[in-house]
Amino acid sequence: EMIYFDKTGQILTRAAKIGQKAALYKEKLILQGVQDVNSNVYRPAGTPMSFYRAAAANDAAGDSHKINLVASNGFGESGLDAAYNIMHDMTDENGDPVMINSANLTGLFPFDLRTQVLQMVKSILIPEGQENAVNIYKGAFNPLFSPYISEQSTSDWFLGDFKEDFWWSEI
Repeated sequence: EMIYFDKTGQILTRAAKIGQKAALYKEKLILQGVQDVNSNVYRPAGTPMSFYRAAAANDAAGDSHKINLVASNGFGESGLDAAYNIMHDMTDENGDPVMINSANLTGLFPFDLRTQVLQMVKSILIPEGQENAVNIYKGAFNPLFSPYISEQSTSDWFLGDFKEDFWWSEI
């Protein structure tokens, strides 16, 4: 009877809201893993560890294959230069260079950096830079903004090929 007399579509609307909440929960878990807030997201061999790092050198465990970074040194031309240098110097567990497809780069940002990021990605000149300085980062990455990044930090940002680096699996 509930389905038969549901003339306003309330059942479908409620089902859609449940799906939206589930998607938001999954996004929150993934971004907590990216930010190393939730240690249950990345657990190789059952041991929780940081998924991203801010330097190209191997960490204490000799783990050198995590190929993204958190850049808490500020966003801008110098911050992007540092991020690209770190990505260029990264190696896998065998010491071979990690090849990152620059066409697939995505940046994850707190909403507080929205204006700066969009100016950098869309402007042909460096925002607030030297007069007539060409912006080499125009269109270099796809910016995404999330409240789950903002709730941890208003200045930390992440850059990488997340589709290649991060697989979600559930058991």
